[in-house]
Amino acid sequence: MFWLGIVAASVLALWPHAEPGPPWFSHADKAKHALGFALLAAVGLRAGYRSLALLAIGLALFGGAIEIAQGLFTTTRSAEWLDWAADVAGIALGLGAWIAWRALGTSGVRSGGLEQEHRR
Repeated sequence: MFWLGIVAASVLALWPHAEPGPPWFSHADKAKHALGFALLAAVGLRAGYRSLALLAIGLALFGGAIEIAQGLFTTTRSAEWLDWAADVAGIALGLGAWIAWRALGTSGVRSGGLEQEHRR
């Protein structure tokens, strides 16, 4: 799911689009960036990436690469530092939510069979 999310984010970020209509609310674009990267961070941790720092750095570099690619390879999109900042804020939000979720002890119900298999 994590790598599918990376591919989907790449395609959506570089896909040409017509002139967008009015946003739902002020800064809706930044909220979409933050939410998307929060989900990528949380799914990355759920997928088994245990190094928070490496995941955060990798996603931040990915967000920066998307912005550069938009500026270089698309005519309907532009590279914006504030989009990248929203990506990084989303990464922090996703990792923070994951840490809080784990700290509360509600990391999800796991199958006893799966836990036994992982101990082998």
